[in-house]
Amino acid sequence: MADTRTKLLDAALETLRTQGMAGASARAIAATAGVNQALVFYHFGSVDQLLAAACEHGAQQRIPSTATASPR
Repeated sequence: MADTRTKLLDAALETLRTQGMAGASARAIAATAGVNQALVFYHFGSVDQLLAAACEHGAQQRIPSTATASPR
């Protein structure tokens, strides 16, 4: 099972996808993650910092690491 921080990152991306920026509140993200809203601020400090980290998290999942990428 994913840890709380990862749940929040994934939930933030899902909330952005389904509700857009206007719907990306701490309450909505926490509900999607199935965790207490206070954990957004405990792990990230603010919703803005969570959203920034979520975008980076999503990009890292989609772009292979240069260390593991095969040479061309």
